[in-house]
Amino acid sequence: MRIANLIITLIVSIFLTIQSFAVMAAGSLSESFSESASEKAQGESLSGGGACGIVAAILWVVAAAFVMAKPKVSMWVFAVAGVFCFLGAAASEFSDLWIYGGISAAFFAMARAGVKEKAKAEERDQVRYQADLALAAQALNKQ
Repeated sequence: MRIANLIITLIVSIFLTIQSFAVMAAGSLSESFSESASEKAQGESLSGGGACGIVAAILWVVAAAFVMAKPKVSMWVFAVAGVFCFLGAAASEFSDLWIYGGISAAFFAMARAGVKEKAKAEERDQVRYQADLALAAQALNKQ
């Protein structure tokens, strides 16, 4: 589950980054070339939403970096990224951030499953290590 989370996060973060940069650039151009105050405010809002998307994409990459070794850290970074997505969607015209917030929640759930997966793997490794130690001690006692 952790490997799937890592791969999917990196792929989707590329799409979020590209779309956020495009939205931010379009908002900035709209703000620069519009004549009315309402169009300027709409362009500014769009640029702000794009900036929230870029922050969320950066947080996704950070979370992906922790997904294998520290899935609990990854889980909480995904939660923070989701908050940025939902706040950006609520405060701007960039409505796709609602979808990316939902995706961030799915990544959070996958990271939570990764926490359980890692705990089981560590427990299994601990049992195997204890068995190896017992066999080694038994072999030393026979000599």
